[in-house]
Amino acid sequence: YRHYGLLAGLGTIAVERMMDFFVLGSMGLVGYIFSHRLFGLLAGGVFMGIALTAFTVVAWFPQRYILLPERWKKGVLEVRSVFRLWIASPPAVAQTVMGAAGNWLLLGLAVCSLSSALGSGADWFYVLSIYPLAVMAGLIPFSIGGVGPRDTAFVFLLSGVMLKEQATLIGLGYTVLGYFFLTVLGFFAVCLPAAVSLFRPAGKPEIDNNECLKQDAGVS
Repeated sequence: YRHYGLLAGLGTIAVERMMDFFVLGSMGLVGYIFSHRLFGLLAGGVFMGIALTAFTVVAWFPQRYILLPERWKKGVLEVRSVFRLWIASPPAVAQTVMGAAGNWLLLGLAVCSLSSALGSGADWFYVLSIYPLAVMAGLIPFSIGGVGPRDTAFVFLLSGVMLKEQATLIGLGYTVLGYFFLTVLGFFAVCLPAAVSLFRPAGKPEIDNNECLKQDAGVS
């Protein structure tokens, strides 16, 4: 953002979100292949469709067909430049893919582990097939009956293969492990070094060895 501007920063966020959708869609399709549940096919089709459509439109849509005011058009082209720079850099593509895949696979594994720990007996591939839909529900910016949309989605999608109480605990456990727990760890990771340096006794200033050598050479 500091080096390339706000629109370029938004372009990097768009690339990241596109890859998130692609990974979640892939997880849904894998879950569908092994569990034969239509929820996985729905999740895979929606997420991968959004990701591939956005990528195609932003990266290769002809400039002459962008019928926007000149100021907006300039912004769209600047965001497009981020996509093209990203595509042209294999290390950047690999880093984005591995980061998104690692993040969502670990969270999906957490959901499957919660399911097993609660003794639900649900097939892991079915859990993975509905997991992207629950994540999508979490993007809705309001709550239903005092319960978050993501937790409600977990209950709705999992209640057919386990007790509602188990599905509720899985949704709450995912929220705690995937959001609150990581937030707390991040807070301590940022604040603890600052607190240590604040209460550390002031020591002697560090001695520059090169400067001392220069002074000795001048004296001699």
